[in-house]
Amino acid sequence: MSMLSIKALPKRDKIVGEFEFRDGFKLRIRYVPQPEFQRTIRESIRQVYVRGQMREQIDEQVSRQNTARLIEDWSGLTPELLGRLCDVDTSAIDAGCRMPATEENKLELIEHVYGFGQFVLDCATDLSRFQAEVEETEAKN
Repeated sequence: MSMLSIKALPKRDKIVGEFEFRDGFKLRIRYVPQPEFQRTIRESIRQVYVRGQMREQIDEQVSRQNTARLIEDWSGLTPELLGRLCDVDTSAIDAGCRMPATEENKLELIEHVYGFGQFVLDCATDLSRFQAEVEETEAKN
């Protein structure tokens, strides 16, 4: 039996999957490997002084930006649904208006919709949720 080194195995290309957040609102989210995820966590930690003592503190803005980068695109976010997800008045917006996945919109949802940012992180860090995409990619190769 030959010895196989896991480290020597090739890494997969970028993996993107589609996940439904709520009521037809679907997100295309990129899988993030553990080393990259750990690096983004380290990037969001700042050292601050509290009463003369240095402490580490998470920079919420950097953390939200890193989370937003995991969202490739979305579909199904209507003004009506947006009004149910967060405290905004959408009555003046045409019901057929498309709410695009801009960086600004991603950050607003992460900041103002309960559970949205955590949903993105839960999906992005769980490779088993991407199994259909992984199998499809490997079948093409």
